[in-house]
Amino acid sequence: MGLVTFSNLVGTGIGFALTPVLIERLPIPTVQLVYGGLAALSAVLFVALAREAPAGRAGPAGTEERALAVEGLRHAFSVPSFRSYLAINLVGMGIFNGVTTWLEPIVRPRGFSPGDAGRLGAALLAGGVVGGRWSSPPSPTGCACASRSCRRGWR
Repeated sequence: MGLVTFSNLVGTGIGFALTPVLIERLPIPTVQLVYGGLAALSAVLFVALAREAPAGRAGPAGTEERALAVEGLRHAFSVPSFRSYLAINLVGMGIFNGVTTWLEPIVRPRGFSPGDAGRLGAALLAGGVVGGRWSSPPSPTGCACASRSCRRGWR
């Protein structure tokens, strides 16, 4: 599992768990301002710290190559197993988004509070992160993909 994917899931889980706690203590407009301020701070930090070309090389000198997006997409969609993977992900993400969207109305009749629903959503995400990491075996190169850059030892 990549750092970006992991960070996205952890951030969503924090939002699931933190929002009910904040809503109990603050009015909704204030909670929205808190989240908006955190998003603005994150954007400023990204612009200040992100680099187009990192200082260190990703591999040995002279081994850089440009990847063409359209060519890569064309190749990806020509691989039947990748198309199956995309279809499975489409259905899985649709189910996950549906369940998390309707989580509170589903559990409220059973006596759960909105805070309980948020914690349940965070637990669903945590289970997905652990399951995703557990179900994807590491490759021989130590990289979770089979691209040429990973086979060269780039990470």
